Amino acid sequence: MGARVTVVDISDAGGTETVRLIEETTQKREKDAQAQAQADDAHAAEAGKAGGGKTPRAIFVKCDVARPGQLAQAFAAHVNTFKRLDVVVNNAGIANEVNFAQPESEEASPASPDLTELKEVGGPPLVRAEVDARPWSRMIDVNLKAVVDGVRLAVECMAATPARSKEEEEEEKEEKEEGAKIGEEEKKSRAKRVIINVASIAGLVAHPTLPVYSATKAGVVMLSRCLAHLESELGIRVCAFCPSAMDTPLARSIGPALVKAIADFGGYLPVEKAVEGMMKLITDEGNGGSVMKVNPREGCSYVTFDDHILPR
Repeated sequence: MGARVTVVDISDAGGTETVRLIEETTQKREKDAQAQAQADDAHAAEAGKAGGGKTPRAIFVKCDVARPGQLAQAFAAHVNTFKRLDVVVNNAGIANEVNFAQPESEEASPASPDLTELKEVGGPPLVRAEVDARPWSRMIDVNLKAVVDGVRLAVECMAATPARSKEEEEEEKEEKEEGAKIGEEEKKSRAKRVIINVASIAGLVAHPTLPVYSATKAGVVMLSRCLAHLESELGIRVCAFCPSAMDTPLARSIGPALVKAIADFGGYLPVEKAVEGMMKLITDEGNGGSVMKVNPREGCSYVTFDDHILPR
């Protein structure tokens, strides 16, 4: 209930609606908490204070994550508003696949060189300069490069802000002095600095119809594994989350070729199962560099790898 959230999205409508839902849910929970605490005036006053403060529960920052400057501004907006950063979920993703078995038409790629003409004159193949004009290049920018930037900025912001607020530090000090025993739920609710990079089951299992998309997600998995050392060095856990397909606009845009693969994994992944896995990654201790997969049939589980991480 005490979480402060910054929603970063390229869509005004999506970002604004998400913030509205967060505020609505938070207000309902605060009202319920006030109703339960009416017998205790001090607790009721504290609950009312939490709901009536000037700091919002959530803000929206419109951002194209593939533009490093905009992404940096989004992180700055969060820190300036909430003064701390505990959890980051790098979730942006798109699918603009390329069919390697079918050459792109001139209409689809007007910048492509005429290879037939080049062969006739004996010239070498040319490398196209307009890289950003290729749809799959944009996919790499959003699905992989932006995740690298997101992790980099998250680590920078987490290292520069306090891990706990003054109120939490005072509360913990008082509990230690009084010898109070902290419950498991209370421990889980306390700040845990973690960066969740959302990959995909396609980053673990080869999908011939999604070669470039799968490559970007496999890159996210390996990036997260390579950063396991940040837990011991900075107290920041970096994990990868690999869900199977969910019923989202992204999944529906990929086309009918993926329907069979989705059926093989038990159909679309329910949102509740995805949330369960995400929360487990956030609350589990000592899981820096870990990879979690989740699908409708098996639920969520950590992935084990046969290889070994080389020493730094």
